[in-house]
Amino acid sequence: MTRSRASRWGRRPYETPFGWVERLAAEAPFDAGVLRAIVDLHCRYRFDPAGISAAERAQLRESAAHWLSR
Repeated sequence: MTRSRASRWGRRPYETPFGWVERLAAEAPFDAGVLRAIVDLHCRYRFDPAGISAAERAQLRESAAHWLSR
């Protein structure tokens, strides 16, 4: 991936995580469904007072690692 492409898809300072994923879903040449699930779990882990289960934390960790390795 070229730097210009990476910067085009990077999250902009004014974008919410969900807004960023929706922009990627419309513009990027990949399926953003997995990224939506990662962002959803991350936001629940970070901001939901109930948090997420240990299984969901493992899923978040594995999904993010897989996404980043691609």
